[in-house]
Amino acid sequence: MELTVRDSLHLGDLCRAKVIAGTKGLSNIIRHVSVIEVPDAYRWCKGHELFITAFYSLKEDIQGQLLMIQELKANNAAALAICYPKLYMEGIAEALIDKANELALPILELPNDVAYVNIIDPVLEEIAKRRKRALEYALRISRLFTQMTLRGADIRELLQILSRELRAPVIVLDRDYVVLNSYNPGGMPVPQCIAKYLTGKLDRRLTHILKIIRNYREPTRHFIRTHPGERIGCVAMPIIIDDACEGFLVAFEIHEQLNETSLAAIEHACVGLSIIMMKKKIITETELRMQGDLMDDIVSNRYPEETILDRAERLGLNLSSKRIVIVATVDMENDQCDIALSYGKDRISHIYIIIKETLRRENQNNVILLRGKQIVILPELGEASDGESAKIRASNIADLINRSLSVVQNIPRVRIGIGRYHQQLSDLAVSYRQAKSAVILGKYFLGDKSIVCFDEIESIDLFLASLNATQAEEYVKTTLGPLLDHDLKYNAELIKTLEACFQHGDQSQKVADSLHIHRNTLSYRKQNIRKFLNIDPFVGHDRFRVQMALILRRLLLKQLFHTDSNL
Repeated sequence: MELTVRDSLHLGDLCRAKVIAGTKGLSNIIRHVSVIEVPDAYRWCKGHELFITAFYSLKEDIQGQLLMIQELKANNAAALAICYPKLYMEGIAEALIDKANELALPILELPNDVAYVNIIDPVLEEIAKRRKRALEYALRISRLFTQMTLRGADIRELLQILSRELRAPVIVLDRDYVVLNSYNPGGMPVPQCIAKYLTGKLDRRLTHILKIIRNYREPTRHFIRTHPGERIGCVAMPIIIDDACEGFLVAFEIHEQLNETSLAAIEHACVGLSIIMMKKKIITETELRMQGDLMDDIVSNRYPEETILDRAERLGLNLSSKRIVIVATVDMENDQCDIALSYGKDRISHIYIIIKETLRRENQNNVILLRGKQIVILPELGEASDGESAKIRASNIADLINRSLSVVQNIPRVRIGIGRYHQQLSDLAVSYRQAKSAVILGKYFLGDKSIVCFDEIESIDLFLASLNATQAEEYVKTTLGPLLDHDLKYNAELIKTLEACFQHGDQSQKVADSLHIHRNTLSYRKQNIRKFLNIDPFVGHDRFRVQMALILRRLLLKQLFHTDSNL
């Protein structure tokens, strides 16, 4: 802990000092001691100095004295000790005392028999002692965190040690502002907003701070406003891996402001966290790559069952009783998260980790794999030994995934498809294809339904399987041609409107909101759709025809028919 003006009043002849002004500044930090007798010597200030003066050159110049303490304050001086005030002057002017109180710059009055050396030496010795203790503390903390990381400690272990050292609640977040871990030493009472942060519920007050410090390389202090006129301090620092921000460490100053040694502990903790996170990232990427390769081989059926089982066992996975597949995908098109996170690989990996941790807690034998942008789940069936009981078991797993994701902030919508139960391990490829079809077709036919079983879309899947790309293109052009031509010519959105109507059903307000238009505008567009198609696509058999054409168009655009057409 650094030396304050208040602490210095117990050292050497400063014990005899009288604080005559600036008591609000007694917590100012002293890092240097210097003598000032030349009026413009403040130009060489380093900040945090305890200045000693007799005001000899300004003994009859009150304005000069006032100017000096103003400049000292502007240059972040800690305090001014005035020696021999009645030897060269009649006394310390009231105007000087008033100005020092206004500036919160402590003025210390010392007796006439005090020697400068009896102030300078004790203060410098104490500063040196404290710096030595701070260095020893920093080395101890550095060794501690280094040893912890080398023996394989995780984020929570390191966080517990840091929190106890700081006597403050702390949280670690990933680079997308998702709380990875938190710790509150001794369960100390904390303000409501901090309690929410510790449970992973962030708000814009904290995320704004994290956005600011993303490119910083040292801990910085910030303030979070809790009530009008009230605020709480926090110290935040990014966790850097390969010169890129991969996370954040935040400590909250609930009871006292964190000192310089605490900031050093935070800095060393961030180094340890970066090593832990980098190690975890490398292991996870390797694991995902090997699991992805395994899933590719399962889907392709290119190896015998014994080979697949052996490879899975080497990865710590038991596939012997896996007979049904669940596929989960992120619905990027309807992602409306409040905080813009990075799409793609990192985002899907984060959802994969949540699902994996949830399902491993449910049953250690559940298998969770990542294949490209798909999360593939092979649930442990337990007593389920037929199609119906396996479907119930898989549906329960899907519900558990939905519940686990619903409590996590800033997670996009996840759609889940469930394939059929099959007797042979080699038929997992079939179950996987069925689960994938349930996800894709369920989105376009069943709208807001987030969990879809293959049984629900089987007839549609059979119909689509009977088509090739040329047939699909012809069907789309025949059914939707007038709308496609109109949208292309006038840059209109009738196709988009038609898709929204099918997605949200008869909920006109929801359809209008999704398109960001008024309900009257929606009605006008629907009239135009009927006019251009010369049918009513919202009822009866025509509804099925148009809905099928929209799905085929989507599949063609995604090149699932392997065509280069641009419908």
